[in-house]
Amino acid sequence: MRNQQSPQSDHGKERLASLDGMRAVAVLWVMLFHYLYFWTPTGGGDPLLAYGDTFARIPLVDVGFFGVQLFFMISGFVIFLTLEKCRSLGEFAVRRIIRLWPPLLLFGTATFAIVTLFGPVELRVSVPEYISSVLIFPPQHLGRLLGTEGWQWLDGAYWSLWTEVRFYAVFGVLFFANRSFLIRNWLIFEVIAFAIGLAARLHGGNALAALDGLIFQQSIPYFSFGIASYLVFTGRGTRLVRFLGAFAVFHAFANLAIYTLSPGSKAYGQLIQYLLAHAAIILIFYAFAWHKVVMSWFSYRPLVRLGQASYGMYLLHQNVGVTILHWSGFSDPVPAAFGIVLTFFLVCAISLASYDHIERPLQRWLSHCAFSTGPAAVRFTHPKRTAMPVTDAESGP
Repeated sequence: MRNQQSPQSDHGKERLASLDGMRAVAVLWVMLFHYLYFWTPTGGGDPLLAYGDTFARIPLVDVGFFGVQLFFMISGFVIFLTLEKCRSLGEFAVRRIIRLWPPLLLFGTATFAIVTLFGPVELRVSVPEYISSVLIFPPQHLGRLLGTEGWQWLDGAYWSLWTEVRFYAVFGVLFFANRSFLIRNWLIFEVIAFAIGLAARLHGGNALAALDGLIFQQSIPYFSFGIASYLVFTGRGTRLVRFLGAFAVFHAFANLAIYTLSPGSKAYGQLIQYLLAHAAIILIFYAFAWHKVVMSWFSYRPLVRLGQASYGMYLLHQNVGVTILHWSGFSDPVPAAFGIVLTFFLVCAISLASYDHIERPLQRWLSHCAFSTGPAAVRFTHPKRTAMPVTDAESGP
């Protein structure tokens, strides 16, 4: 599939900057979910915060996990952009490793040290769990292989990295295997995955449920919508591409309905709120990519800056932030709110400093080592062609 229209015009760059603004909104929404809802008696985690349910009923806080689905949409868009700049599957893999792994090692190690020394026991993990997490391999799977149950991620938010890696693998292989039929082949994969997920819900069984999880069926529609959005954005919105986008929306809402309406579901009775949050993230991305609506506040410089550092914020915010809030012991609303705001600012400041002074310089150096055309360089590109530069649109998880 060849680029018919480059998104790199000044107007296009403004819209691509709004992707970072969306990343900021996504990560801030996830942070609100974890700080105000999840680790309280009302949420799904252990009640580790002294202020309890004080802020848990603020509208949309309890559905902040949809920020991860917004990340997946952005990822579908950006990974397609990245693949079109790569000459081989190997180059793509190396670029992803350079982007994802150094910050993960940095913030994962910091999280492990801080939580081990100061965190509540519920958040602590063993050294093997830490190693498995920073290698982006589910600790629970490694634990079972070693005959041990109960292993968990270094930070619960890391589950989405494993989903991202599987998406990179499947979509990357399909992209380089046959670009002419890429969308058809991805759509076939999604339809099969949806059928497996539906069968797992209707008929049960551990094998179907395990397969449903392995092929990340519940996350596929968000990647698909991002993929379709990228092609529409770059002037390649064929009938098949638009069908992929429509099917992705159907798939996402079908999964949501099945999940919320299933007997015994913890989300039973929250269908309306879930539908509204779901519709919001889809409509935002639809307006951005399909109608080229430039939402100026998404391009607001401070928001864009936070979006550039969103990967570090995502890696750092949960267990380290909850550790800070846990030990602050604030139970009254005003001191608790102050502590939450202070924790937000601390996570943002550390992540921005890391992005500016560690991640970006290290990424440039590693990219130079991997893709330089010099004789001593490690080469992952075609020997007669240099790799195209990857833009800042790649930043983020």
